[in-house]
Amino acid sequence: WVCNSSKMALERISYSFIQKMVNLNKGKMIDARNLVDSYRVKNIPSCVTYYDGHLWVATHSIWTNAKMFGYHYNEEKNRLNSLVSFWIPPRVQGVAFLEDGEIYLSTSYGRRNS
Repeated sequence: WVCNSSKMALERISYSFIQKMVNLNKGKMIDARNLVDSYRVKNIPSCVTYYDGHLWVATHSIWTNAKMFGYHYNEEKNRLNSLVSFWIPPRVQGVAFLEDGEIYLSTSYGRRNS
């Protein structure tokens, strides 16, 4: 899963498809720009992580609080379902979860303002 902020979307290429392309095209470069699946999200995605069966997508905001949404990918219907959202502090550019569910937010804004 990759953030595409300009399209307000998460994009992905399935791992099984990547494995297939590697086996069929050893040593060749593959242009995969048109091979991604794109899923609109409710926030501008700045970072994404996976925890406990959900994709967690946070928005970077310089001065104000932003939102982080939790999504579940429904493979049968090939879509993301929004489950929950939380307010997060400004400047979040990374999210990580510990095994017990404790969350860590990485904040930054430029080299001198981190």
